[in-house]
Amino acid sequence: SVTIETPTTGGALQTDRIMIRPDPYQAQYLPEVRWSEELPVMVQTLMLRSLEATQALRYVSRRPLGAGGDYAIVTEVTDFQAEIAEPDQPVTVRLRMTVSLVRESDVQIVAARSFAASAQSPTSDITDLIGAFDAASDTMLRDFVSWAVGALGRRL
Repeated sequence: SVTIETPTTGGALQTDRIMIRPDPYQAQYLPEVRWSEELPVMVQTLMLRSLEATQALRYVSRRPLGAGGDYAIVTEVTDFQAEIAEPDQPVTVRLRMTVSLVRESDVQIVAARSFAASAQSPTSDITDLIGAFDAASDTMLRDFVSWAVGALGRRL
């Protein structure tokens, strides 16, 4: 069984607001638009649902609701934003997370990997941006699930 810990993030991502970066040193948020949950919980939910959908694991849970598993998935989300290079130019949605697979019995990291994905949005319109976030997260989650199931399969 696997427990997915709530991901950690930097302070700017510890929110339910959708972050945009007009330049690498500045973080802003889209006005009047929010994720359905704070970003770490939303990413945890997406990871959990993606792993459950494979039906490759006996049990997938989250803390604090789930019991301790054989393995824990510990994640740090470092990028989850839209980046605006120039006005009237496509917007890049950039996602990145580092994931560790930890054996619960001795708290040893048995596998680790970084995942990244990006997608272009033709405009900064919220509908276009959400489409780009969906495309990038689908790619990143697909890569994560393939890696996690493979890494767990070698240990179970």
